[in-house]
Amino acid sequence: MPSRRTFLTTTAATFAGIAAASPLTALARAARPLGQNQYFDWTDLGRGLHVASGGAVGGGGNALLIVGDGEAALIDAKLCGLGPTLRREAESRLGDDARLTHLISTHHHGDHIGGNPSFGDVTRVGHSNLNPRVMPQIDRLRDTAASIARRVAGADAGVPVAMRNDIDAMLEDAKSFIAADFEMTQTLRDELELEVGGVRLQLRHAGPGHTDNDVFIFLPDHNVLHTGDLFFNKLHPYMDIGAGATSRGWQQSLLNCIQRCDGETVVVPGHGEISNRDGLGEQVKYFDEMRRIIRFARDVESMTRDEVTKLQPGRFAEYGNERLLTMNLGAIYDELADEKKQ
Repeated sequence: MPSRRTFLTTTAATFAGIAAASPLTALARAARPLGQNQYFDWTDLGRGLHVASGGAVGGGGNALLIVGDGEAALIDAKLCGLGPTLRREAESRLGDDARLTHLISTHHHGDHIGGNPSFGDVTRVGHSNLNPRVMPQIDRLRDTAASIARRVAGADAGVPVAMRNDIDAMLEDAKSFIAADFEMTQTLRDELELEVGGVRLQLRHAGPGHTDNDVFIFLPDHNVLHTGDLFFNKLHPYMDIGAGATSRGWQQSLLNCIQRCDGETVVVPGHGEISNRDGLGEQVKYFDEMRRIIRFARDVESMTRDEVTKLQPGRFAEYGNERLLTMNLGAIYDELADEKKQ
């Protein structure tokens, strides 16, 4: 019987040389200008598309601004407390003839809907399972705003004056935020197509994945896909078991994403660097490999669940979000155990 040491070494060797998820494509390598009053790191994808990421004291999921003819849409609004800054910086990219008309939320987590109260005057679109999941986290959403304010106050660098002013103006209002401030005003079950300023946006829900309300958005005229948290690029993903996450359901959602891609598609993940179709494939492999590791540990080396959760597979040595590895090993172990009972 192979030893645990042999198992881990073999795991690393088996996957040595597999290409990492593709880095920024040539299109997405556009300059990221950092103005004096800019907090987020903005990547210009061309043709009116801009990705907001980064943030010296925290940010949240990658947001995509889509500027069309006279109208604009934003996908995801980051952490509570950052909405005013995100909106100000996004609107600075609209020009004089466009206005923000739509906000699309890819799912209910606070690092994606936290900024929603700053967009109360636009149509907010998301899955029908999203709204019921807002109220149970309302206190945490409010607390995040206060946490962001403390971090901004204590930051020596990376926080422009304009953002400090945004936080000061928002903080008192944040104490009275209610669920409706974060909820959707238009929902979908399976799919929905929008047109914003002449730009087509195809929204799709492919069943439970990262949560039970994940929506990915494809822009066919731009060949750009925003996955929300269905894709964590070179990061251990967060499996929200309480919200319906399963590794197999997640993979099915990813395969639906991949079906919409070709070799030139720019893929904006929920977290991590901009990628492409190959990056999505790596996320599919992540779950395949996690299941293989767990089956071997359980069935060949007779490891208990606790022992499995302590594994450090060499395959994922360079992945970020290390704290989530233990959680994912346990979650997938339980998923496989339930399948075995059936």
